[in-house]
Amino acid sequence: MLTEQKRYLYPPYLLLNAAAILFFFFGAVTFSLPLPHLSQTLFIWTTGYLLPALFLCWLFCRHLWFWGDIRQVGFGRVSRGRRGVWMAVLIVGAVAFICGFHGWCMAFGFREVPVAPHLPLMGMGYALAMALPLATKTVMVRMVRRSGPRSNFIKSVVIAGTGGSARQLAEDIHRHPEWGVRVSGFLGTGATSVGEVLEGHPVLAPIQELGGVLKTCVADMVVVAVEKDAPAVLQAVLVRCRLEGVDVASLAASGVPRPPGARKIRIGPHLLWRLRFVAPAAEKLFFKRLFDMTAAMLLCCLSAPLWVLLPVLIRRDAPGPALFRQERAGKNGRRFIMYKFRSMVVDAEDRRQALLHLNEMDGPAFKMEKDPRVTRLGALLRKTSLDELPQLLNVIRGDISLVGPRPPLIEEVVQYRPWEKKRLAVIQGITGYWQVSGRSDIRFDEWMKLDLMYVEQWHFFLDIVILFKTIPAVIARKGAR
Repeated sequence: MLTEQKRYLYPPYLLLNAAAILFFFFGAVTFSLPLPHLSQTLFIWTTGYLLPALFLCWLFCRHLWFWGDIRQVGFGRVSRGRRGVWMAVLIVGAVAFICGFHGWCMAFGFREVPVAPHLPLMGMGYALAMALPLATKTVMVRMVRRSGPRSNFIKSVVIAGTGGSARQLAEDIHRHPEWGVRVSGFLGTGATSVGEVLEGHPVLAPIQELGGVLKTCVADMVVVAVEKDAPAVLQAVLVRCRLEGVDVASLAASGVPRPPGARKIRIGPHLLWRLRFVAPAAEKLFFKRLFDMTAAMLLCCLSAPLWVLLPVLIRRDAPGPALFRQERAGKNGRRFIMYKFRSMVVDAEDRRQALLHLNEMDGPAFKMEKDPRVTRLGALLRKTSLDELPQLLNVIRGDISLVGPRPPLIEEVVQYRPWEKKRLAVIQGITGYWQVSGRSDIRFDEWMKLDLMYVEQWHFFLDIVILFKTIPAVIARKGAR
């Protein structure tokens, strides 16, 4: 299963390699042909190269499926199964090259076109097509190794247990950052105290206080690795994590039983049984991320004049920077800086506490119809949603998606009830059910239920429907404050 973090790297990685195969494999053939024979290139491609090369691309995709550890959590070492895939790629690639070379010869004949002078160029194109995945793989591994613990590239785990198996897992993860996994901390047992440091990671709380840890700590998965009362601990963790949409895994080496419906994954040499409560299909996440990147870059280009005009108008309307930066909570509580065009006075955050008694939204969210902090131009930006235009940069960076639950403030997440926190189980977005259903005109509980409906029913075409509904919602300015 494609992890939420790996999907930020996987689409460009897959497309780059597929494009390279076609470009080098076909380009070498085209440029190796004498000018009088270029008119027959299409015939050569279809008869001698197209089918073998498409099959080669398909095999590369299957190869990347295993080699990129998409069914696992980390990159890990090259296993025997992956070496077998590599051998299949080389063998079938050689067959494809021979078939293409045979089609080239059949199309022109040995006597009409000298074959030998062009064979090195064709071989070089094929070699480049085979070598590029190795280079991009190396770049990906280095990016993951250098990513910080809050990065979207990294999967954060909390280990429930402090025994030998739990410590060994944490030590191996710490020594192999290229696996793309980080340990946020341990959940202690009776033999350990809160605050104690094990293998470089703190004991965050007792296992019984898992709910509090999930509120304040980034956790994509809770790994149960206790050595005593394993069934009872696993059941308690399952109940809490199911409520909040956090993955659960049991470490096989510690003797914890397999959760019902769990699938096998590996973190390096460690076998785990993982159960996912929010589990979109890998190919759907692939298209979602690809669509986000393409649409966000296109919208940035189309709105280029506004990027120049609005900052000038904002500075003239009220002194201060044109861009507003605010820390928000992303997937599973990851903190990131969200960008907006400033629609309030510069000291708006300092004045918020004094206005809390005027809050018109129930729950932890803060909304006012006539907020005195909003500038004259800011009111227009909010009603037209133009203040959210810079969030396209967050989409390109991978902090958020075009469609998803609205990223909340950090202090709001702390006040969430357990079932409400499940809305953070997916990547947050610019628009969603809440925006197309009235925004500030609906109550907080209804807002949360709409977000949970999106989390539980998500599919790629649902994003398309919401995006189309966003257009009339913005034009009608319904619920915009």
